[in-house]
Amino acid sequence: MARQDRAELTRRALIAAASAEFDKHGYAGTSLSRVSRAAGVSMGALTFHFAAKDELAAVVQAWGRAKTNAALRDLHKERVPPLQAAIDLTHTLAKLLEEEVGVRAAARLARDGASTSEDWNAVWIPTLREILSRAAAEGALGADPKDFEVLVALLVAGVEAAAHAYPLVGETPLGHGLRQQLTLAWQVLAGMYGVARPDGPELLPAGTA
Repeated sequence: MARQDRAELTRRALIAAASAEFDKHGYAGTSLSRVSRAAGVSMGALTFHFAAKDELAAVVQAWGRAKTNAALRDLHKERVPPLQAAIDLTHTLAKLLEEEVGVRAAARLARDGASTSEDWNAVWIPTLREILSRAAAEGALGADPKDFEVLVALLVAGVEAAAHAYPLVGETPLGHGLRQQLTLAWQVLAGMYGVARPDGPELLPAGTA
């Protein structure tokens, strides 16, 4: 194997190991020595690729943001009512948090205040704001868009925290997967705030994406 190929494999192994460590232990609880052991790579090889922990964290965050951006771009190839789009956005984020350790790590690093530039929340919140603005204009919200943004952000924060605490679906306290719990939460919000599609069938809190 060529030296360049080996170097790329080592770099990928380090990023994967760092993602898992940041996901489990956060920024403060993760050390370069822990990452090197998890990756099966010497400290010398690690510091050749990443001179400091913040460099490694920045790469992990960039990967998580890119994965999230790609999922949001593919979310709706056909236009759906804006409130349904908001529901689908939260389910897309929940699916990413359940399945992608790099996304969970990026979210955890943002929560820890370890972001070196744009954090994970900055990827999806602008999209949410645009969707909620359209929903309000169509009369589909029973609350101010800014207030509803807070509620949705809390839903996502709850999903993110649960994804870290209960990485296996069967371990959740309520016995449901994260997306099932998110569906229940949306059903409660719909009842509390009277959110509805003004033009036809009921919303699908489980998401359509």
